[in-house]
Amino acid sequence: MSLDDTLRLLADEKRRDMLYALEKSDSDSFTYSEVIDALREGGEEMEDYRERLRLEMSHVHLPKMEVNGVVDYDESSEVITYESNEEIRELLGFVEELD
Repeated sequence: MSLDDTLRLLADEKRRDMLYALEKSDSDSFTYSEVIDALREGGEEMEDYRERLRLEMSHVHLPKMEVNGVVDYDESSEVITYESNEEIRELLGFVEELD
């Protein structure tokens, strides 16, 4: 993945929050609901917010992350597998200090 692609991934706050949660976890596989819950912790508690977040993740963020090789998403099982890489980990650490 190019530096520009990595920076585009990190430019979005929800993708950064998702990457923070995935990076800090001891596991490399997550259910869709686990990721939504991790993103929702700082957000609204309403069910409609959860549904909007679910749609945004499935139509915007996960496809972008999957195309760039950061995650593998199996729609049938709703399992997201995180493909951690050193470049993202280093830039994410730097960006987290600025957030």
